[in-house]
Amino acid sequence: MESDLGFELIPRKGASIEIVQEIPAHYTADRLPGSAGAMARADFANFLFWRYPGHGFEIYKNMYDAHRDGTVTGLIKKPVLELSCMYENSFEIDWKDIIKGRLPFGKIEMYYAPGAENDAHFKGGMRFTTLDIHFEESFLEPYAKDFPLMDAFLHKAKAGKDPARLFNAMQFLSPRMETIMREMMAYSVIDELAPKYYESYVHILLIHLLERLSGIHPLARKYSSSDMEYAIETKRILSMEKISDDDKSFTISGLSRRLHTTPYKLKTGFEKCYGMKIGAFKKQVVMEHAQQLLLKSDEKLDLVAWKLGYATAKSFGNAFKKYFTYTPGDFRKRNK
Repeated sequence: MESDLGFELIPRKGASIEIVQEIPAHYTADRLPGSAGAMARADFANFLFWRYPGHGFEIYKNMYDAHRDGTVTGLIKKPVLELSCMYENSFEIDWKDIIKGRLPFGKIEMYYAPGAENDAHFKGGMRFTTLDIHFEESFLEPYAKDFPLMDAFLHKAKAGKDPARLFNAMQFLSPRMETIMREMMAYSVIDELAPKYYESYVHILLIHLLERLSGIHPLARKYSSSDMEYAIETKRILSMEKISDDDKSFTISGLSRRLHTTPYKLKTGFEKCYGMKIGAFKKQVVMEHAQQLLLKSDEKLDLVAWKLGYATAKSFGNAFKKYFTYTPGDFRKRNK
């Protein structure tokens, strides 16, 4: 299957992939604002690709919704100069001469390849999202003067013979870079301003990445690879698992044992990266979960409180009001 977005999807022997002419409404909410989309369906997954063409760059938001385990081959027959980020979950990939293994959540890398052929292996029952930015060399050249890392990388890319990587290994997104990406994908300005909006965010992202890796930014020394890894994994665990307020496995001690680090390193690394304590972030997650439960059902407060780990409806109500300044009942009334 060849898409209008410049690449081809090749199914495994005995399987098939078909183009979906109309993207279902439940997927359009995840559209990259201002982009054109394409969708394909395989026997094990749906594939969605949103593309925004800028001046000297193209932004791709790629989503893979797998209902069972499966593998697909992606093929691009032209040179690729790409900044790639695993934005949601992680999957296995085999990209010849570039990367083989798991694409970790929250990591970023820039590649050059004369062409691309890779096998992606998806686990069923999960959704995966990547955010990729394809560049023209002219867009990146202004950075070569100030960043020797970029200069060396572009020199290899211009030779055009062999694959190249900007970094020796994939890099963790800093909290600021994660925010930049999230804001970029949440574009909501008028279409006429889209080119300037996206281009400004792409430049800001590149600057933060190159400054941190080059050691120029004064905050760069704060982030060791282990700091970033423990902090990002802690945030992922607390964000994606249904936690309760009294669950001991989500204390600093419980999390540090789970991640095979010390409570001190986990605590200080998280605060350094996200500017808030683990306990405060955990409280935020529990309260957001409380809002969802209150909105999605008419369950009594005793049951909601129990699901969230509170002994009584009164203790839950007091905690909710302290956090939001209004009661659970008021919240339900406001959102009816």
